[in-house]
Amino acid sequence: MKKSFRLAVGMAMLAAVTLCGCKSMCGASDEDQIRAVVDKWVATIPEQDVDALMVLYSEDFEHWEYGDKEGFAEFIEEAISMGYMDDAETDVEDMEIQIDEENDTATVYPIDLTAAFGMATIQLILEEEDGEWKITGMEIEQY
Repeated sequence: MKKSFRLAVGMAMLAAVTLCGCKSMCGASDEDQIRAVVDKWVATIPEQDVDALMVLYSEDFEHWEYGDKEGFAEFIEEAISMGYMDDAETDVEDMEIQIDEENDTATVYPIDLTAAFGMATIQLILEEEDGEWKITGMEIEQY
């Protein structure tokens, strides 16, 4: 009986690895992990919860206009307090994820954001940090 139990466990593990076909046993692929970050980003925007949004950003975030993560958080808080983020909606229907596996970076584009301020198309830049994808940069085209 012991032999058949070990054989059954071994076969189950082999089946799990074969079915998953991922980096780690049934772990999400990079694209799935990045999509999950974007999904959280999209869900957090209309909630206007800056703390929840900033969890998705790296401590190494940089932007030519907002500076670092703290500067971007201040910008978002100010936009919320002035009503610019009211009625925010996002559209990711045309979004594409491009992964540069050599550098552990990814770009996500386009994300269309409409709110009281008008409309913008956003590109998120992500990097893998300690096994998690974090937003390290972004480009915003406002219309």
